[in-house]
Amino acid sequence: MGYYLIRCDYTASAWRDLLSEKQVSAESRLAPVRELARRHGGDFVDLVDNDRKGGTVLGKFISFGAHDLVGIMKMPSPTAARSFAMVISSHEGVRGFEITPLLTFDEGVEAMQQGYECKGDYKVPGD
Repeated sequence: MGYYLIRCDYTASAWRDLLSEKQVSAESRLAPVRELARRHGGDFVDLVDNDRKGGTVLGKFISFGAHDLVGIMKMPSPTAARSFAMVISSHEGVRGFEITPLLTFDEGVEAMQQGYECKGDYKVPGD
């Protein structure tokens, strides 16, 4: 199971629709997306929130900055992750959707070790 960083932006009309709902709940907004992820064999990563006495927080957040939403998902394959991204991107209310494969820290250390072992006497052409 691989991990993926997702970043999503809404259109102005999507925000307008969201702001017109009298009772917006996190569950009502996230349940359909979580179900789609599960149909692809994945899910959002639940993060432990120690401030909430051991509860979990869904790994999807409204953010400040370049993107409206960010999250971390786990998916069984790159193909499943890309398929999920295609379905989300096909909706008119989504202005942009990016998905980036992530390595766990242990996988990153393994990649560093592999790089060390494989680099040999490699030099950048022209140096």
